[in-house]
Amino acid sequence: MSENVIEVDMKTSVFGLAPQQVITKDNVTMKIETIVYYRAINPYQLVYKLRNNTKEIREFIKEIAYSALRSVIGENSFQELLEHRAKLAHQLEEYVKEIVYPWGLFIENVFIKGNWFLIQTSSSPHKFRKTCNRLQFKDVSHRLL
Repeated sequence: MSENVIEVDMKTSVFGLAPQQVITKDNVTMKIETIVYYRAINPYQLVYKLRNNTKEIREFIKEIAYSALRSVIGENSFQELLEHRAKLAHQLEEYVKEIVYPWGLFIENVFIKGNWFLIQTSSSPHKFRKTCNRLQFKDVSHRLL
């Protein structure tokens, strides 16, 4: 009987997700960047339920995070996103954490980056201008405080 030693990295890893196009509850289309911090907590589950390949692990987490991001953002309005970004990031983190835990992974943090890109849709240029004006007003009011 022979034994194989499989090395598993237990350190925290981080990767950023490319900007993902999402639509809010009030039909504002935007691109949002996200950062995910994760680490292995159960080497046995990681090796035998998933694979101990950093690239593949990141791909699995990335696909789940994209799906979760669209779901969480889609349940909230643009204004809620502006006001409660940390809360929404926590919801996203919990959603992904629940799915990857059985694989021997732990999601430490998920951050929604602050640089968002609004995308104008041809069907509603008036709504787009209104959203941009609201965003500019919010930005100016924060600077005054």
